[in-house]
Amino acid sequence: MDSSRRPKPQRVEDFVPPKPRPRKTTSAGPMRKCARKLRSPETIRDAAKAAVIGALVADAAAQPTHWNYKTDALRAALADKGRFDNPEFMSPSMNKFYRLPTGSFTCYGDQAFVMLESLVALGGLEAEDVSRRYVDAFDENSDYGPLQKVRQRPQKRPWRNGSITDFIKKSNRGKSWVECGSSVDKQVDCMLRIIPVVALYAGSPELANAVDTAVCITQTTTEAREYAAAAAMLLESCILGTLPHDAVRQLSGAVGPMVATAVGQLLEHHHAHQEGSYVEAAAAVGKGAKAGGLA
Repeated sequence: MDSSRRPKPQRVEDFVPPKPRPRKTTSAGPMRKCARKLRSPETIRDAAKAAVIGALVADAAAQPTHWNYKTDALRAALADKGRFDNPEFMSPSMNKFYRLPTGSFTCYGDQAFVMLESLVALGGLEAEDVSRRYVDAFDENSDYGPLQKVRQRPQKRPWRNGSITDFIKKSNRGKSWVECGSSVDKQVDCMLRIIPVVALYAGSPELANAVDTAVCITQTTTEAREYAAAAAMLLESCILGTLPHDAVRQLSGAVGPMVATAVGQLLEHHHAHQEGSYVEAAAAVGKGAKAGGLA
């Protein structure tokens, strides 16, 4: 779509506290001005498309092993099945909370996909449309069913996470989209549902506001907003041509102290264990994010 005709994202900062901390700059200037390989518009579109498709496929691939918190037991079970190095699209499911057909999204993937549908339909971010679509996708008349959780696990339907549950409860009370965001939830869906937004707005000065608006539809915590802003900067940089490891290093100087804690943990792991496994890398990211305040 012609960017000059793209609707500007509705703003939230006038009525959804708190505001995210301003981005820091380094001696090299703002992150979007850091050196990167020049990419053609076609290559940028391909990279944006790959980010969206990759995120959705990865979410579906991980769904059968979602929310396994006893990691040692999970690793042992995967090894017993000969699937330790390729746990994607596990069948039968090993999900302890809910069971869905293999290939289905988690609640995080559903959020990202509904966001994508709205962006495609309208050519830009319209928060009221996303909010309406979220109600249709996640309310009690949807496949997610009643808000009351079942006692027996795994349940035989999708599982709402905290922010979506808060969003639906507030929507049921007749609140507008600007009032429905959870003021307590700081889970990682803040970073996942913005991927289609970053893919559309990468390189645009409207990106930061679009991302913050997309987050605040269901989450208004400082942690969710700041981590989402950092994730958006990182993904945008990669889409526009910066190599991933360079983008991570640049990010550490462009974010506030809360997110910098998580980035620092990742960089420390990278320097100490450059030949480490993906399991060790994921653990380092998780440890840093937890230390930095993300649930």
